[in-house]
Amino acid sequence: GDGTSQSSSAWHDVLELCKKGFANKLESLCDVLVTAVRNEMRQGAEKWRGEVMDQMSQREHQLDKSLLSLREKLDHMELKIMDPDRVDSPFLGGPLPPTSPGTPVVAELPLPGTPTAQALRTGSAQRMQVDELMPVMEHLRKSDTLHQAASAQLEEHLERIRERCEALS
Repeated sequence: GDGTSQSSSAWHDVLELCKKGFANKLESLCDVLVTAVRNEMRQGAEKWRGEVMDQMSQREHQLDKSLLSLREKLDHMELKIMDPDRVDSPFLGGPLPPTSPGTPVVAELPLPGTPTAQALRTGSAQRMQVDELMPVMEHLRKSDTLHQAASAQLEEHLERIRERCEALS
């Protein structure tokens, strides 16, 4: 019985050694895998973050351009409301009308003397133009929280123009 217990004890020791070696190897392999997965995740997150920042800055740039264009048009309308006889022509020394790429939100106001210029002088026609801008303002307000303050400021500006239109009619 003594020889078998010694050989079984030696076999048990070898088995324990193998288990420890396997456990150590498995642990180091897990460390390598975890490190590789972390690096991959970090790189993916950084790439994704960069793409999102690019898209946000492009969107912000487009919204800034839209708001600026809208602001120019509102300023132009306000000038026309305050002085209906004003001639906005670079040839006559007046300021240039605002220019923006794409389709304008509000058609340029015609020069005085044309039949439609007489109609635009009435408060109701001017109010209709202001009313056309309201859905655009609503869309801008909903489209991006970064520009809510600018949108609110333009909306106040629109409201002042509407009040002046009503005072004229």
